[in-house]
Amino acid sequence: MVVGKEGRLLADADARLCAGAFAYAREETLPHWAEHLRPDICEPMFQGLRFLEKTGDTTLDIHGKRGIDELRPLDDCLDGLKHASASHRLWALNCLAEHDAAAAPAIGSIVRLLHDRDPDIPVAAAHALGLIGPRAAACVPELQWLLTSRVDAQRAEAAYALGAIGTNDPAVLDDLVRALDDKDREVAGAAAFALGKCAPGNDSVARRLLPGFETALRKCDYPRISLIAGALHATSADASALVQVHLAELGADIAGFAEDCLAEAAAGNELEYEEEFNPADEDADGR
Repeated sequence: MVVGKEGRLLADADARLCAGAFAYAREETLPHWAEHLRPDICEPMFQGLRFLEKTGDTTLDIHGKRGIDELRPLDDCLDGLKHASASHRLWALNCLAEHDAAAAPAIGSIVRLLHDRDPDIPVAAAHALGLIGPRAAACVPELQWLLTSRVDAQRAEAAYALGAIGTNDPAVLDDLVRALDDKDREVAGAAAFALGKCAPGNDSVARRLLPGFETALRKCDYPRISLIAGALHATSADASALVQVHLAELGADIAGFAEDCLAEAAAGNELEYEEEFNPADEDADGR
């Protein structure tokens, strides 16, 4: 359930929404049990209840028409994408995300929300497009644009989506390489993932990462070393050979350090990608 996404409730919204949403769900205008609440809870509760009655700014299904695990029909989701309330638009995108690739008919409506004024909506829209996958390839330019957003979460989700969709467009690869230098680590990590998906075995892309890797090694910037080492393994069939050639004139110490870092990153990458993007099926015991 989402309530008041437009931000029209004040900081003490928790007290209002817990009790106010309860009353709203029970369709009680003047709940008799409110007389037992403390004054500092009762007043906010009624303010929250009046807010919900006036605006309807909630995705709470007070009539319980569908089960908690039941997917919403695509038509319902499409209607939600057009709603004036950001609560409903966000709800609709989250419901579409549950459809994964089957949400492809909604691509046109989803991509428009990459430009939504609410900062959370483009994040959810990019996530939904990423789950649709290669069928959302026509949206790559819009996601490429979102990669320039001032909002960290939007840039990160745009990068993840580009990787999930997959594209070898040189302009997109250029943007992803630049995103490795993003000040936000989540964005940089998403760019590394996307490069691995968009440019596997592409040594020309991997070579562009080598100067940054060398700089990180010289500065002992371990988070950045790990990030670029992972991207090198993902984009090159033999990252170790590329790195050794690049560092050949710098001496054995830094070359050995690089080799150790690459080995650690290789093990970490295999585990990360396996767990995050290739989850194992449930075993026969349903665990």
